[in-house]
Amino acid sequence: MEAAQGSLGTTYEITQPPPEERLLARLERWHLQAIARNVLKGERVAACLRRIRPMVSGVSVWKGEEKAHYTGLMVCGSIWVCPICAAKISEGRRIDLREGIARWRKQGGQVLHLVQTVPHYSSQPLREVLEGFMTARRLQRNRKSWKGIAGGIGLAGIVRGLETTWGRNGWHVHSHELLYVKSDRDDIQDLETLEARVLPTWESACVSAGLGRPNGRGVVIQDGSYADRYAAKWGLESEVTKGHIKAGRDGNFSPWDLLRAIGKGINEFQPLFQEYAKAFKGRHQLEWSKGLRELLEVGKEESDADLAGRLEEDAEFLGLIGPEVWALVLSREKRGELLEVAYREGWPGVLTFIRHIKAGSGR
Repeated sequence: MEAAQGSLGTTYEITQPPPEERLLARLERWHLQAIARNVLKGERVAACLRRIRPMVSGVSVWKGEEKAHYTGLMVCGSIWVCPICAAKISEGRRIDLREGIARWRKQGGQVLHLVQTVPHYSSQPLREVLEGFMTARRLQRNRKSWKGIAGGIGLAGIVRGLETTWGRNGWHVHSHELLYVKSDRDDIQDLETLEARVLPTWESACVSAGLGRPNGRGVVIQDGSYADRYAAKWGLESEVTKGHIKAGRDGNFSPWDLLRAIGKGINEFQPLFQEYAKAFKGRHQLEWSKGLRELLEVGKEESDADLAGRLEEDAEFLGLIGPEVWALVLSREKRGELLEVAYREGWPGVLTFIRHIKAGSGR
């Protein structure tokens, strides 16, 4: 079914909205993606969920149990710079994380939460800090000192999350890691002692990588409750951002915070977001160590692109929006609002939405 041709207006009151926080979170994602498109002209995010795919007659609208979706559009699949794709990718990753932790505990193991950070300065380019961090981590894990610790705690595998924020001291690159260890090892009974053993391995690796020497907070090891919190925050519908894109603290800006500031007219943050996008392009945000997924039997890992393009199971097809109407939706930045109308009021609501806009009036 093709929607009537018409212009989408500037206001529309969505009747019977979902809970306020969930609604605002979804709409903000669309708003931030529009900002990212303007900042990263020519990148895939600029066409994401805007450009109709070749050989497709229009944009299909589907209603799932929790929200509405589009199909027939190009998807960038970037967890780093696209808030829409990041939300869908993060949800898929969260399911794997939670399942992996549950399966390991069922086998009698436990999961620790390791955070590692490096010194950073305002004059350092992000690529320099990031590449130094990744080199240091690789050196640390290949040395006998780390392997000795890993053997002592019965380390079966690691899931590493990579994050960054920006603040007055420059780019703060850090990792969150879930360590799958054996519960019966004496080496993990005292986490402060374990922390003290790991810190020198990290300090040495950072110096070898050309970075400064981390201070006493360069390594933090926490128990399973913190591992649960880290896994649980992935995919929370009420969050606009997850993991690497959560709101910054103590004067630091997450990449999404940079976009929010740009949207408020602070244009000097544009080069920062562009620097971030270039430095992280092509990198994995969440990475499982070799063999861990097989050990935990959590199945084959889906790509970011597959997760971003996934349609909610048992979604109901509502209707098709033709290219001309879609062009008007884009011109008014109403993609998010249209989906909320579709979810709450179905296809008749979408047609009413379009008719009111054609008439040049709000509802």
